Amino acid sequence: MGERLFRSQRIRSSSEFAKFRSCDAFWFNSELFTLKILDSGQDISRLGVIVSKKVGNAVVRNRVRRVVREIFRKKLQKRGECYNYLVIAKRPIGQAHYEKIESELLNGATKIYEQMSKNYSLPDENLRCP
Repeated sequence: MGERLFRSQRIRSSSEFAKFRSCDAFWFNSELFTLKILDSGQDISRLGVIVSKKVGNAVVRNRVRRVVREIFRKKLQKRGECYNYLVIAKRPIGQAHYEKIESELLNGATKIYEQMSKNYSLPDENLRCP
């Protein structure tokens, strides 16, 4: 019951979100979300989630945030790398099941990790650095 993301594990301020606009961030686009990963420069991985009103009402938006945080806590955070993750939800994520969100998020993160290890700038149409 006491498992949650602490304040130090969350991206909260607008200046921290603005860092993802730099070209150092790697992107993965799916039908449910856009995932951005940026080297944190710290010894901890952190997560930011952006869910607009287009996704649904407050209940749906909060469910999406909870699901993404849970996947981050259980799967992505345990990988050992220290990155900042930003998930920007798209409209279809409001109706998606947990398993679909989890599989797409892990698939996107894996593709970005491969991209980061190869140090290419534009390898795939779904991975890009603007």
